[in-house]
Amino acid sequence: MKVTIVMPAYNVERYIERSVRSVLDQTMPDFELIIVDDGSTDMTVSVIKKMMASDPRIRLFQNEHGGSGAARNSGAGKATGKYLYFMDSDDLISRHALAHFLELADTNNADIVVARFDMFTDATEASLDLSSEPPDIGAPVEIISGVELFRRSALTRCWKDRRIFNWLYFFRLDYWRDNNIAYHSFRFYEDLEIYPRFLFPAKRVLSADFRFYHYRLRTGAVNAAHQAHPDRIGCLLDVLSSVENTFREYGLMESMRSACSRTLVIEHFHLLLFISKIESPVLRKPYLDRIDYQKLKNYMRDSGKKKHAILSMLPFMTASRLAVLLRMRLIAKGKAI
Repeated sequence: MKVTIVMPAYNVERYIERSVRSVLDQTMPDFELIIVDDGSTDMTVSVIKKMMASDPRIRLFQNEHGGSGAARNSGAGKATGKYLYFMDSDDLISRHALAHFLELADTNNADIVVARFDMFTDATEASLDLSSEPPDIGAPVEIISGVELFRRSALTRCWKDRRIFNWLYFFRLDYWRDNNIAYHSFRFYEDLEIYPRFLFPAKRVLSADFRFYHYRLRTGAVNAAHQAHPDRIGCLLDVLSSVENTFREYGLMESMRSACSRTLVIEHFHLLLFISKIESPVLRKPYLDRIDYQKLKNYMRDSGKKKHAILSMLPFMTASRLAVLLRMRLIAKGKAI
């Protein structure tokens, strides 16, 4: 078996058939698709079982609801392929994706191969051509360390080039297992938390420029991501602490201070944005009190930008985001928010 694709699924009856079909239609047929249902309460499992009947490469496992990180751990533990790939159950991959990943990984003896993505909506899905070769497939590739890829990603001026999403990465399975990589028990922001832990041990990361992954921008999902839910805010605070600890474990807060600081500033921006959506000052206060403002001020100082480039990292700007930016300027000047 050459490749194991792990796909967590939770209440995606509307999308999962299309997502699975984009996998089954790959030009490289030697793979297994492990779908881990995370306790769906809709018809997701029924859709999967119907597709399983016509393709034995699909393997279904049903878990109690524990979050996508736990589902990915479960699937990775059952993987039998030489390579491991994680995919979300509402997105799509181009028909040649696995073939290109496999060729690049085998030819270059890579620990990890990483490429790029684009986005689509329900309204634009019909115009996607998954069978065509990516126009940038012939772009040069480069082998670098995981730490160097992190540095470049953190300092990019385009938010879409921040390669923190696990579905951009194609792993050698023994690399994943030899380094004891696993998702921690965070219900939100699990990509952000695991990203440095799976990247930093890598010595041979092949960075390719072709776009193979098609991320579905769902209106409901976007709104949910900006809700001021206590679990979401508390989880992000814990994830940021974990990410900083990983930076320190690898000595990067000193050797790559600008990249680490910029990453932490950008994610604190998101944190403050979520907190700002809590209408009651009384309910906002416990979360604001958990932020170490002196640390945040130092991160902003050390990010290496006289005028911090958060604006260039965001897909769009709103009044609430602008208000948070102004608030962060006050922090940088040592004033309370």
